[in-house]
Amino acid sequence: LSDVSADRNLKINIISAGECEIYADPDKIRQALWNLVQNAIKFTPNGGRINLHLEQTEDFCHLAVDDSGIGIE
Repeated sequence: LSDVSADRNLKINIISAGECEIYADPDKIRQALWNLVQNAIKFTPNGGRINLHLEQTEDFCHLAVDDSGIGIE
């Protein structure tokens, strides 16, 4: 990621409100996150930003990826 983000001058921020414990297949979670990040990189213009947010509420872990790309209607 760092090579791609540096080549395109993308700023990648990881915003976390602490640790989050889940019971899931780590390979599936890794693949889902990788797909989201690759999509954000693909559609974010040079000089843009990508944010990864992780937050745990009482019963859930919330993971969000947002970027300064064109978005989806």
